[in-house]
Amino acid sequence: MPRELDDVPEMPLLDFDEHVDVIMRDHAPFDPVMDGALAIGLHRTLPLSRRQAGDPSVWRYLSVIHRPEIVRHRWASRSLVSMKRRFWQLGTRPDSHALARLWWIAELTYLESDYSLTSALLQRPSLATGLFVRSLGWHRPLVAACVAELSGASGELTERCLMLLNRSLSTKVLESLDEETLRSLIRPTKRQAMAAS
Repeated sequence: MPRELDDVPEMPLLDFDEHVDVIMRDHAPFDPVMDGALAIGLHRTLPLSRRQAGDPSVWRYLSVIHRPEIVRHRWASRSLVSMKRRFWQLGTRPDSHALARLWWIAELTYLESDYSLTSALLQRPSLATGLFVRSLGWHRPLVAACVAELSGASGELTERCLMLLNRSLSTKVLESLDEETLRSLIRPTKRQAMAAS
């Protein structure tokens, strides 16, 4: 049985609120550039375990009751269905819960308080979307390899490359591959994607 919103455990939210205020002050509405700063700040100010972060009631409380204006500040309301998902549905797709999505991207890309990969990834929305829609973003070495090898690639080339890469990885155990091995797999995939364009 799903938990009710008023069953959310108490969390210290002062730092979270201050971060949200800064993001809303420093970024124009609907500007995707805010994603990097918002993700890193969410992750730092909401010290959740992965189990806690997997609880939908935490995110629903934050977005529906506590600070709904941050979701509306980041995303224009173009469709009732997509806006409802951004307030309600967990996941790492761009049409998923606006805050949970960014927290999880930070969780899966930071290393020992270093958020440089998080920042680099979220500066490339097409790459972040392509990796997390395919669930490839759950393997940090792959994210790092893609950020390094696909920097400067257009959104269209990035998408073609990730499609080919996803196919080639279907016959490999992703968790057994390190970043350098993954980079060596991405290079020919990128050349193949470029040749197809």
